[in-house]
Order: sequence, then C-alpha cells, then structure tokens
Amino acid sequence: MKRFFLGCLVGLVVFVSLAGGRATAQADEPVRICRPNNMVSTLLRVAEQKNYFRDAGINVVFQETTNAKISTDALLAGHADAMGTVEAPLVYVGLGSLGAASPPLVLIAAGGGSPETALVGRKDAGVATLADIRGKRVGYLPGTVSYMLLARLLDKTGLTMRDITLVPLQPPAMPHALKGGAVDAFVMWEPWADQAVKALGEDKIVRLRYPELYTYKTLFVVTKDFAHQHPEKVTALLKALLRAEAFVKAHPEETMRLMSEAIKLDEAILRKNWKDYDFTVGLDDSILTMMREDARYVIRDDPNFAGKAIPDFSRYIEPKFLREVVPERVRLP
Repeated sequence: MKRFFLGCLVGLVVFVSLAGGRATAQADEPVRICRPNNMVSTLLRVAEQKNYFRDAGINVVFQETTNAKISTDALLAGHADAMGTVEAPLVYVGLGSLGAASPPLVLIAAGGGSPETALVGRKDAGVATLADIRGKRVGYLPGTVSYMLLARLLDKTGLTMRDITLVPLQPPAMPHALKGGAVDAFVMWEPWADQAVKALGEDKIVRLRYPELYTYKTLFVVTKDFAHQHPEKVTALLKALLRAEAFVKAHPEETMRLMSEAIKLDEAILRKNWKDYDFTVGLDDSILTMMREDARYVIRDDPNFAGKAIPDFSRYIEPKFLREVVPERVRLP
C-alpha cells in the first residue's frame, strides 16, 4: 500500500511539474506581430524601441511586411498572432466570412489614422488634376486603402473604374512603374509617394491628397483564437501601445527620426505632414461607419462580392481588453 501511495505521489509531482513547465513555456512564447513598413507601424516601433513590450511582460517577434493585406493573410494562415493594420483588409475579411459563426480576427483598438494616401501622377503624362486620370493607366493595390481612396476619387469626378486602366501593383513597384512609364499615376501611401518624387523629381510629379474624402484608420487586430487563449497578453500589448502613444506625443522629433530611418521616408516630408497623423489609441463607432462605407464600394466594384450584404462589423470589435485598461477610451454604443 505504501508503494502504491508513493507511486501516486511521484506521479502527481511529475504531472504538476510537466504542467507547470508547459504553462511557463506558453507564457514565454513570443507574440508574433506583423507590421507594415509605413506609418501604421509607428506605435509598434516605438514600443519595441523603448522596451515597452518587455516592461509589460511579453516577448514579441516582428514580421515585416510591405502592406496590411499581407499581414492579414499571415494572421488568417496562422503564421502570426497580431498586427498593426488599417480598416480595408478587415472589410474584405468581413465580406468573405459572411455567415461564419465566429469572426477569425478581432479588433482590440484603433490608433488614429492619416490622410497621407495620395494620387501621384506624372505631369508629362498629362496628369495635373484629378479629372486628368480619365483614360490613364493608374497603379493601385487591390484590397487595401489604395483601392478605398481610388474608389472615392472616381466618385468625386463622376468616373467609374471603366474610365481608367487599372494596373495592380505592389507598393515598392509603384515608383519604378511611374518612372519607367508603365503607369501614368498611382494611388498609394507613404513612403512610396516620396520615393516617386525622389525618382523623378518634384517638378515632374503631382501629389494630390484628399483628406476630406478619406483618412485611413490604424487598427490593432489579433486572431480570435489568440484573444481567447491569451487574454493577458492582449492586455499587455495594449498597455505597451498606450505608453508608446504617450511617448510619441511627448517626443515628436525623436519619433520622426525613428520612423524616417525605419521606413525610409524623408524626415522633411514627415515633419511637413506630422500634424495630420493621429496616434490616439481608442475605440469608437467612426470605425464602423468607415468600414460600412468601404464595404459599399467593394460590393459595387468587385464581382466577387457583388450582391452581398454589408456585414455586421461590430462582431469584429472586442472592446473588453481596452475597457479593462482605459475604459474612458472606449466609446461604442
């Protein structure tokens, strides 16, 4: 009988030890975060540079991407846990997941936004004003804010997608395509507009911004599974981002230098546009309004989604984590 109880005790100790080891290993597993090489990644880069993630008790590893669509694909494929993104890819996820019992991704906070996305055109190709894009070859990146602004620009001029030649391109290819004459204009965010200016010269380029039409929203998104399995890490991530927000507002010059080096954007351009960037972390219903408007354009223009209903995007917002940290920043109905 003593041997039996001794065996049970040893077994229990081993089980507890193994279980504790697994729990520790899970706690030490890094959070895999996608971040694009543009201004959307500002708070993530500041939090990394200032060790705010470590101070919050989480390890992070970053996957660098050229745009938020690639980041979204990484999360959906299970290759990452979280991302800094914009609202456009999440709109496509919502349209593609209609009828699903549970959304695959959830929005835990927004981080402001910017109207920096612009129409960039060659003057010698006859592009001086927005109306000049009729009949022109226009580069854009489908499924991103590049398309979202282009759709609004066409509306403003009374044009449709059939009135221009659409040329799908990845962001790094756009300045080269413009310089080489493969496109007459493109619609893109920084640093690619600035790269086009450097490639051709300021006097040969027109750069048109329309903040009254479109200002993208920066979002922080995690997979539904990650939020369910690691709520403490989601909370820690938000605490780090809030510290980064405070740093950015207190130290704009240092932040501009950091971002200029990180994403290869001319610091003079950053300084000129700095007042237009908003890095405030929060949640309000303006996100839902924008996503519904985006969805209407996608349903109108993309045959893959023609006739679909506008999703209930409130299902993609999980406010409880931000409410736990800064309840006053959550302003949802």
